[in-house]
Amino acid sequence: MKHVQVVILAAGKGTRMESDGPKALTVLKDKPFLSHVLDTLKEVSLELHPIIVVGHEKEKITNLLGSSYRFAEQNEQLGTGHAVMTAHGDAHSNHHTTVVVLYADHPLVSAATIKRMIEKQEETGAKIVMAPTHVPSFEGWYNTFLKWGRFKRDKKGGIEAIVEYKDATDAEKEIKEVNPGYFVFDAEWMWRHLKNLKNENAQGEYYLTDLAKIAFSENAPIASVEIPPEEAIGANSKEELVVLEKIYEQKNKS
Repeated sequence: MKHVQVVILAAGKGTRMESDGPKALTVLKDKPFLSHVLDTLKEVSLELHPIIVVGHEKEKITNLLGSSYRFAEQNEQLGTGHAVMTAHGDAHSNHHTTVVVLYADHPLVSAATIKRMIEKQEETGAKIVMAPTHVPSFEGWYNTFLKWGRFKRDKKGGIEAIVEYKDATDAEKEIKEVNPGYFVFDAEWMWRHLKNLKNENAQGEYYLTDLAKIAFSENAPIASVEIPPEEAIGANSKEELVVLEKIYEQKNKS
């Protein structure tokens, strides 16, 4: 696929994994999370090399991957919006019309989903394409999704905003349509609006999801591609890693 720039957020620490290294290097079945994502991207047949946003102990990632990839550095953990901003300079060294944002700690996203999201953006001209997933409850292994952002929709069913869990009301926390954080953006629109993000929230961070609010306020088109929870799942703790391993095993048996 031409003119598509992928940005992979891989700057997080592995603290809750009880690791001193980057969370992106947490091993899932003999291979780091990040390597799973990069192998999936090879199936998408992208023309441009991904930009990997690194931070904590970045050398462990850059040494592992070598010179075949491009890197941007996030020195401070100031949120997902800030992480993507760090890739701005490197991204503008090439011509691209579409930006895909993925997470290193979500290793089960499929090539088919990434392709569907890119194609949806190209077909509709949407400024943002997101990948919501519905869960039946927040019990059992679905508890992994409890503290994820919630999709708010208007009366016509259109996406109005994504509310982060720590900023959500009790009623909003009952919403079972959650945000895995996968995005496809119109590149020009995204880079222009990133600088307008504010950190006026409980975390004091710049949320990439706030771009949805900006798009809604401008009546800019937003589209979505629903995905199964199994593709959305990530891991922030050793307990969640166990769940991820079980789903990975089931996926590879089928």
